[in-house]
Amino acid sequence: MTAVVGGRLSWFKEIYAAPGSSETKAESGKFTGYAGLVHALNKDWSAYVSYADIFEPQAERDVGGHALDPVTGRNYELGLKGELLQGRLNTSFAMFRYDHSGRAVRDLAAGFACDGWYCSRASGKVRSQGGEAEVSGEVARGLQLFAGYAYTTTKYLSDPENEGQIFSTWAPKHMLRVWADYKLTGALRNVSVGGGVNTQSHTLGYGRTFNVPGFSTWSARLAYQVTPEVSLALNVNNVFDKRYYVPAYSTTASNNHYGDPRSAMLTLKYTPLR
Repeated sequence: MTAVVGGRLSWFKEIYAAPGSSETKAESGKFTGYAGLVHALNKDWSAYVSYADIFEPQAERDVGGHALDPVTGRNYELGLKGELLQGRLNTSFAMFRYDHSGRAVRDLAAGFACDGWYCSRASGKVRSQGGEAEVSGEVARGLQLFAGYAYTTTKYLSDPENEGQIFSTWAPKHMLRVWADYKLTGALRNVSVGGGVNTQSHTLGYGRTFNVPGFSTWSARLAYQVTPEVSLALNVNNVFDKRYYVPAYSTTASNNHYGDPRSAMLTLKYTPLR
């Protein structure tokens, strides 16, 4: 069993000046702590648990021109990490809970009162929680794999306007990323081929009145080791030229943007031998 403890002292000072007025926001010696335990279950697997305080200064201001107080909260994590195949393959599994209060959100009710744009207000208590799983390394001779899955939910626990609502409308509940790269053998031993997919579930429009569809994009790579010092690689992103909307502050009338179309990049790399 290994115990890890730590802390941070923070000082910050922010001066906001406008015609005819100014405001100073400051904090001196704010302490945020961290603590964790790691238990080696055997030579390959370890379990851990951790806790951390949250303190994030922010520059946004409210309709009265006052800077918002820093974001405060707590983060908890519980996980398992392991090495397989004599250390060639790394795996991790984690569950997390992140509670915070005071993060700046748009104050739509105030209109464009802050220099012709929306002001901000401090949110109530928000909880983000979920789990992650990841595996990476050499799963077979010449085959490198990365796969990661994340499940995330965000919710207002208390708020004068949005209690019970989803907090982060642009954060997908499910996200999966997979990439594999294989180095050929024999006469083609200098060639490697790769491919992968990024996929995510739907998100919400800014007003939480409609779904922004989820999407999957595929990528591919072909590489050739010309000499020990020179390599050539062709990467193609969004191979099938998928048309999709980027999660953002989408509304029924505006701010709906397509993601990047198919693109290709040819790279020549020279690495001198030591």
